[in-house]
Amino acid sequence: MEGATIDKREGNSTIVERFTLPNGVRVINEEIPWVESVSLGFFFLVGSTCEPKRLSGISHFLEHMVFKGSEKRSAKDIVMEIESLGGIINAATGKEFTHFYARIYHKHLGQALDIITDLVFRPVMDEADIKREKGVVLEEIMMGEDNPEEFIIERFHRNVYGDTPLGRKIVGTEATVNGFTRENLFSFHGQHYHPSNLVISAAGHINAQQLRVLLEEGFRNARMWKPVKKPRVVRPRFDPEFHPMRFQLTKDVEQTTLMLGFPSVAITDPKRYTFALIDAYLSGGMSSRLFQEVREKRGLAYSVDSNQAPLSKCGLYTIEAGMAAENARRVAKIIAKELKRIAANGVQPKALRNACEYMKGVNLLALENSISRMGRNAMNEIYFKRAVPLSELLQALDNVKPSDTKALAKRIFNPKRLACGILTSNNAKGKGDGLLGEVCKELANL
Repeated sequence: MEGATIDKREGNSTIVERFTLPNGVRVINEEIPWVESVSLGFFFLVGSTCEPKRLSGISHFLEHMVFKGSEKRSAKDIVMEIESLGGIINAATGKEFTHFYARIYHKHLGQALDIITDLVFRPVMDEADIKREKGVVLEEIMMGEDNPEEFIIERFHRNVYGDTPLGRKIVGTEATVNGFTRENLFSFHGQHYHPSNLVISAAGHINAQQLRVLLEEGFRNARMWKPVKKPRVVRPRFDPEFHPMRFQLTKDVEQTTLMLGFPSVAITDPKRYTFALIDAYLSGGMSSRLFQEVREKRGLAYSVDSNQAPLSKCGLYTIEAGMAAENARRVAKIIAKELKRIAANGVQPKALRNACEYMKGVNLLALENSISRMGRNAMNEIYFKRAVPLSELLQALDNVKPSDTKALAKRIFNPKRLACGILTSNNAKGKGDGLLGEVCKELANL
């Protein structure tokens, strides 16, 4: 309902409201009267999955370039105006959206809004700045190559998704970044950085009517107030085909990293709550099953963790552990045993209750941060086109039964859908390529 209250948070007086501006921008605001700040986010529905191969990394590069100067401000002015008021401003690029955000004292929100609209809609993108920023992004790419965790994650995605937007690096490659031209950047910017491809989320000391007035002024100043009859929709260019590859990488590293992955649930999948509890049971904190079995009982690794990366069309669930090369087979055996156990029996009632309370706590504690509230509301608007009440989330977690976890774990943890990657040193104590074979033998028992 246009401009109406769509969610009132239980146990406090915050109110979530949603409205659409005449220029096509979807806005969601959560008023939090007792805080002094406002967190404001601009979420453009463009990320690396919208890029053709020859422009791989351009979403990320464009995110950098809009901070290099606008029609009204230099690069230094952009950050100085926010930071001189005690605020923060930053941005990030993902696979399906790029977002710019600021957090500032509520009386200065109008200034923060003017800065963000100016930089995202009116960037100058000077040739000298483009050349200079290419060097910065290439350093970022090399930094990722030096980080063992990023190194294997990027290769893992490339192996399981192939040469597709899902398998390519968000930052692009040295070749694609060096090939970007000013014309490429303005063309991509014009295609994607328009109001009808934008979701704005605010959370803090601001009500919806105040925000609407500020937004109207900000968009008029940025000359982006033209009403739209029909929003332009740019569809992501990716096919979520998953390949259960096995591969081994060698690099000058001290520790061997094991990474396992399965195709998982998409971000809107009704089973997402069930899988969240499965993940919490397996690796949600130091009391989780994998942490206890791998580290606490046997001391085989410092860390064993998981990551659920859901997108609009698919999800990827990975488990990572770092250990000495000679312990890789034992760690793989333990993980396989635990996945097999949960696929056969599900999460048992007591453990399921613990996982449920853990997930409730994680979500409730996140509400103490206005940036988290802003981000949560934006994700709900982007993927569900509505506010998802906290009560709905908590109830959905409570409704998960052990039999639900068994059925979903059996579907997800299918050995035929398992991908495995290993990153180890060049010598690995003489094991060489045989390490992958040893690990795969243990995983065959899944």
